[in-house]
Amino acid sequence: MPNITTQNTLLTIVDLQEKFAPAIPDFAAVTARTELLLRAAKELSLDVAVTRQYPKGLGDTVAAIRENLPAEAKTVDKTCFSCMDSPEFRDLITPEKTNLVFVGVEAHVCILMSALMAAEAGYAAWVLTDAVASRKSEDRQTALDFLRDRGVNLLGTESFLFLLMRDAGHPAFRKIQSLIK
Repeated sequence: MPNITTQNTLLTIVDLQEKFAPAIPDFAAVTARTELLLRAAKELSLDVAVTRQYPKGLGDTVAAIRENLPAEAKTVDKTCFSCMDSPEFRDLITPEKTNLVFVGVEAHVCILMSALMAAEAGYAAWVLTDAVASRKSEDRQTALDFLRDRGVNLLGTESFLFLLMRDAGHPAFRKIQSLIK
């Protein structure tokens, strides 16, 4: 069983920004899945980071995500494709954060590079497959295959949440279960 807990995990929402919305066919589905994750993160007290790729040109994080962020969530603006290349992002990774979870866009660029570099840096890197997208579905799938082959953990959102709770006796279980249904 992987050593993943709410205390040692950072959920990172990558570049769910206004200008990407019309260009990515699955953007609404990824946003909805991420909203569910954010509601669960509040119940689980899970730390959350948000990145924005060149917000001057690509706009702000979409409203549906901004409105559901925990008060403690941190936003990092970047121009680098990998979150791991951003000093501001790396500053958010406290010593106890050994699991870095990535959702957002685009799977074949920023998600791929972030998860790959996190894994290469010794973190347990996770990509939630139903919460990432690319403009082309084949780019998304190629990226996920590439990451799997390099030891990145691929999992669906629901499985990830149950893995964090581990037991139906978890205090947040009923609330999380109601979010998923």
